[in-house]
Amino acid sequence: MATIESPQGWFQANPFFLPLELCPVLGLAQCEYRFQPDPRAPGFLSGAAYFPQDPLVGGPIGEVRNVFGKKAAKEECAKGVLEFLEGVRKERMELAERVIRERDEAMKKQGVRAAA
Repeated sequence: MATIESPQGWFQANPFFLPLELCPVLGLAQCEYRFQPDPRAPGFLSGAAYFPQDPLVGGPIGEVRNVFGKKAAKEECAKGVLEFLEGVRKERMELAERVIRERDEAMKKQGVRAAA
């Protein structure tokens, strides 16, 4: 288990719990994990996470195949969800930086001093 910085501070993180905390911070509804057992291999699961309340979020996310045990399958899937959420966060930060930069450039052209 890794120590990860969350919006609430530092803690020992199980990858399954981080999306539960990060989704609301990003304004997303909680994801839903869906797994199907492999009929040929008892105990093995395949599945993914979905965001049914967020139509702009496509699915499946964090897809896993043939993972032994429900807990392990959820944790592996959650790692993919975290990668997705990090991508969302990064896109939003880049957009915000671009908007601020363009605003500052427009204000500079008009001779208005930008706020710090």
